[in-house]
Amino acid sequence: MFSPPAHDADNREPGRKQMKAIRCVNYGAPSSLVLEETDDPAPKPGQVVIETLAAGLGYVDALLVAGLYQVKTPLPFVPGSEVAGKVIALGEGVADALMGKRVMALSPSGALAEKTALPAAACIPVPDVMSAEAAAGFIVSYCTALYGFETCGHLAAGETVLVLGAAG
Repeated sequence: MFSPPAHDADNREPGRKQMKAIRCVNYGAPSSLVLEETDDPAPKPGQVVIETLAAGLGYVDALLVAGLYQVKTPLPFVPGSEVAGKVIALGEGVADALMGKRVMALSPSGALAEKTALPAAACIPVPDVMSAEAAAGFIVSYCTALYGFETCGHLAAGETVLVLGAAG
């Protein structure tokens, strides 16, 4: 049985806010994940902080939580590798034009939190016609399809492909 640690307000940095995050504190089944409060992330140079609007989960995330992925993420960690959100803070050296923009990104971890710090260079603008939910699941799906077509299927420019049952 795990109990989230109590937060001691006296030990927090003045002015810091708290956010909710789903954390992996022990490797195991997804049911072992816990909802905790933690400090909001602060952007480092070259980073942005986004307010999470949607997160995508995949097979890699399940392997990471189980401790079975080829690279073990040190405990505790916030899982989730695909995220879509709104830029709410900029680190040093990041263009002001990103502030307030909707973006999607791959993150080594951290998407299952209310806010996530990411390299600004990893952020891709989300078109107005795309929902946050679609954006959060777009990058890995796109890359998987591209890999399948080019590397496994040896598809070349000018060739035609018929896709049947592209789901799941």
